[in-house]
Amino acid sequence: MKKIIGVLGIAALVWGIALWAAPNGAAAAAGDQAGVDYIVMAMQAPLPICPTTTLGQAANAFFQSPRWEQSRDAEGRLIIHVIGMPARNNNKIVMSRISFVFDPERKSLQFKAMDTTGIPQTFEIYAILMRTVCT
Repeated sequence: MKKIIGVLGIAALVWGIALWAAPNGAAAAAGDQAGVDYIVMAMQAPLPICPTTTLGQAANAFFQSPRWEQSRDAEGRLIIHVIGMPARNNNKIVMSRISFVFDPERKSLQFKAMDTTGIPQTFEIYAILMRTVCT
């Protein structure tokens, strides 16, 4: 019994270290190849609304300290989420999440959703905000 508990403890520790060591705290989305960092790939992809700006550049300009996550939607598409507090928020405490469908083969992004403190935002609001950070 002690051996089983010890093995489970080591497995939990290794899993925790793997999650902690993942770039930007990202865990692999279910069904993804081990070791493939889709977040880094997505950060280098151009924004569809301003193709001279990468998602990483836009996120760093728009958010104070962006946090990155990846997941899969119900259709199995890879979703990249950028979460953070907008840099220009007039000292209001708000959190925003912008989600994109990411195609790693084409290295392309498609806007999926945006919310601010849980309130869904329209594509038009997203477009206005992103144009402020285009290079």
